Amino acid sequence: MCQKHYNKWYNFNRKNLIKVDRPIKERIELLLSKILVEDSGCWTWLGCLDKGGYGVFCVTIAGFKKTYRAHRIVYETFKAKIPDGLVLDHLCRNRSCVNPEHLEPVTIKENTRRGLSLIPLQAEKTRCNRGHLLENKNLYLSGRKRSCCACRAYNTYKAYNKKTRQAIVSFEDWLVGRVYEAWPEVVGS
Repeated sequence: MCQKHYNKWYNFNRKNLIKVDRPIKERIELLLSKILVEDSGCWTWLGCLDKGGYGVFCVTIAGFKKTYRAHRIVYETFKAKIPDGLVLDHLCRNRSCVNPEHLEPVTIKENTRRGLSLIPLQAEKTRCNRGHLLENKNLYLSGRKRSCCACRAYNTYKAYNKKTRQAIVSFEDWLVGRVYEAWPEVVGS
């Protein structure tokens, strides 16, 4: 980072510094001065937000500055220490909320499952895009991805036909294994 951008960053974050050597009462007052209590019950963080929308501020310990997530510090200040291996889940789905009553320590897997991204939606799918069930022998697992075996077979069949530029037989006949002479290397003859 060049000197110009460092100075801009430093001056912007300097007002968010909380020095550990300050009295605890002063630290809590500084923390509370950056919180807006809304009608919904959320405590919105008024300090800096990171690009994910979470509140952040710097703490100076022995002359070194370290950035922390605001909701973690507020939770540990007003409620309890966060157990090892757990993360805080925002029950209100507002990332800038620091209300300890809206935060719950959960595992990373549970936090991801509760989220609103595509990952939990994909994990809860019971059928593929073509309507096949994603269970038992029709489920293909590749690392973290799940896919339908029937659709994979169909895509392989299409790719082979596209490569040879000819339709050998119908897909249904190919799928049940009646194509020994057309594709022996796959059938295993």
